[in-house]
Amino acid sequence: MAPALTNIVSIGLALIAVDATLLPIILMHGIDDNHREFDSMLGWIRAIDPNVTLYSVPICDDTASYTNLWTQGDEIIGKIREQVSASPTVYKNGYTLLCHSQGALTCRTVVQRMDDHNVHTFISLAGPQMGEFGIPSGWQAKIPWGRDLAYPFMFSKTLQSSLSIANFWNDPRPTSNIFGKPETDYHVANTFLPVLHNDPARRTQGPGKERNDTEAARYKMNFLRLQRAVFTCGTADNMIIPYDSGIWNFYDEKAQRIIPLEQTLMWSDDWLGLRQLSESGRLVRTNASGVCHTCWTHDQTVFAKYIAPHLPAAPEVTVVV
Repeated sequence: MAPALTNIVSIGLALIAVDATLLPIILMHGIDDNHREFDSMLGWIRAIDPNVTLYSVPICDDTASYTNLWTQGDEIIGKIREQVSASPTVYKNGYTLLCHSQGALTCRTVVQRMDDHNVHTFISLAGPQMGEFGIPSGWQAKIPWGRDLAYPFMFSKTLQSSLSIANFWNDPRPTSNIFGKPETDYHVANTFLPVLHNDPARRTQGPGKERNDTEAARYKMNFLRLQRAVFTCGTADNMIIPYDSGIWNFYDEKAQRIIPLEQTLMWSDDWLGLRQLSESGRLVRTNASGVCHTCWTHDQTVFAKYIAPHLPAAPEVTVVV
């Protein structure tokens, strides 16, 4: 395993870094943003290693980020393969996949779907890994309904095929105060999130596909090839609801309290391999007090404290303080 970079300190907003050689880093932006989201962070990373290979994926920018997540994942896979194929020597020891918000969810599913990935370390910055059950103010134009009314629309074939938010909408209520059975409809009609969770209650394996346990096993096997998986959330996040969906916690079936990952079947039955990663020391879950949603990509102190220590150094290089 390549060593994680630990020889970096922060003083106020300034970084003091020693020379280090990092594995290449591929970055993916979040919803309603674009590949320039990481411009500041790229500079902070170059302060650690001026020669590091950095690639902020230039796809699904701005309004295109609302495209359904199967399509976005396909595009990310294509760009990764294109980069690796163009510079095989650069990427021969693996690379870090560093992704924010919706992009962090999509990238996690890319790892699962991509048989030929060589991701060493995956870093999820405030990604809705367990889904979303809330409507941030910025989404009002796309979701002009209350939370309780959203699920019939979110789980419709039209929105599942055309709106990324619908793909990770997770309504955990067994019954609605108005109509229907949201939890059941989530498993029946959401053609993305329960599929990529390897949820045993899922009814599909994607749009128009029957459930396929062989595919689920492939997703888990690919995920377990990671050397390290880092998941983060911030308590001041008002975009991901609940905010700790980013570290795999979520509402219970009555949506009245949050239950931690360790108390779920996803953990005990190890649907994805999270427990196996944890038991082998490869899983990191960080709940950052006071960190907001955009802080992950725009706050240098947040970068120094929560991200830089997880950037792996190239294996042939000895890092000297």
